[in-house]
Amino acid sequence: MSQVVHPQKFAQALTDLNIKLGGKLVPVIKLVKPIMNKLEPKIKGYHTEILAERIFQEYRGDLNPKAMIQHFWTKLAIW
Repeated sequence: MSQVVHPQKFAQALTDLNIKLGGKLVPVIKLVKPIMNKLEPKIKGYHTEILAERIFQEYRGDLNPKAMIQHFWTKLAIW
């Protein structure tokens, strides 16, 4: 069972943000998940999704994988 307090609410927020970003967010998340899983400490699936949802809330850059992945790593490094 998920330990997410409101899994449906989170899933809907992620879906809405993905739509807002032209369907480009989910593919970016899928690209960064394997890398995040190899970091120490390991950051797995749901946690990567939470980070991405927060990182891309106010994203206004190009909607291509390269730009979005760069944005993800840059913002993650700042945190």
